[in-house]
Amino acid sequence: MCQAVDSVLHQTLGPLEVIVVDDGSTDDTRELLKAYGNQIQYVYQENHHLSAARNTGICKAKGDWIAFLDADDLWHPQKLERQTAIINKTGIGLGIIGNDCLTFSSPMSVVNNRLNGVPKFQNISLRDLVYGDAFGSGSGAVVHRDCFTKVGFFDETLRAVEDLDMWFRIGAKFRICKILEPLTLIRIHANSMSTQPAIMEKNHDRVLAKAFSTIPELKSHYFWRSISYARMHRGVALMHAKVGNRSAALHSLWRSFWDCPLTSGKTSLGIRLRMAICFLFRK
Repeated sequence: MCQAVDSVLHQTLGPLEVIVVDDGSTDDTRELLKAYGNQIQYVYQENHHLSAARNTGICKAKGDWIAFLDADDLWHPQKLERQTAIINKTGIGLGIIGNDCLTFSSPMSVVNNRLNGVPKFQNISLRDLVYGDAFGSGSGAVVHRDCFTKVGFFDETLRAVEDLDMWFRIGAKFRICKILEPLTLIRIHANSMSTQPAIMEKNHDRVLAKAFSTIPELKSHYFWRSISYARMHRGVALMHAKVGNRSAALHSLWRSFWDCPLTSGKTSLGIRLRMAICFLFRK
C-alpha cells in the first residue's frame, strides 16, 4: 500500500488530491497511512470489494479527471504528466486514457527511466476491446467525471473483470485512447485474481453477455462475440494451467476451439494447438 501511495506522491505532475479508500482492511493499513498526514485523504469503509472502493473514491473526488491505482500496483513517476499531455492535446470527446503496463513480483526491480518527447498513443475501439485486453489495467486509467454521470459507476456485483465492463460502457459513449508506454506496474502475487480461474471465468462471462446484449454496436456482431468468448476461454485455460489443473485447462481450451475455431493473433489455431500439446504432455 505505502509503495503505491509513494508512487502517486512522487509524480512529476502532482495530482489535485490523493484519496485512499481502505476497503475493510484488518491489518495495520490505517496506522501506516497516518505517516502521510494531510498529503492524503483517508477513507475507511466496510469490505465491499474493489468496485465499491473505486465508487467511494469517485464520489469523494473533486477533480474532473479521476485516476485509479490498486494497492499492489505502482505508477511510473511521469505517468500523470504523460497522460495529461495527451488529454490537453486531444481531450475533446475523450472519456478515458490508459497506458501500457508491466508486471512484476517481489523482490521487484523497477527502472524509472526518464521519458522525453511527445508520448505516442492510439485510439481504442469497441472492436479492440472485444479482440483482447487492448486498454490495459484499471491502475492505468484516467477517467473524466462525465463518464460516470453518463454510464454509471463500477458494477459492485462483479468480483473480477469489472474494468472491462466499465471500458465497454464508456467506449459505447466516449472516445478511448491509450499511451503506448508502460506507465503502470502490476504486481503479481499468490493471491492475484489470475490464480482463481473459476471466478475470473464466471465474471468475464457476465461482462461479455452484458456488453453484447446492451450495446447497440455489438449486438449484431456475432463473429466478434465468438472471438471474445474464444479469447476468454483461452485465457482461462492458461490460468488453470498455471495453478496445475491440466484437465480444466484442456477443457477450457476445447471450449475456445468450439467458440471460434479460426482466429488470429494469440487465439490463432496454431497457438491453441501448441497449447493443447503442452497441456497433454506436461509432467
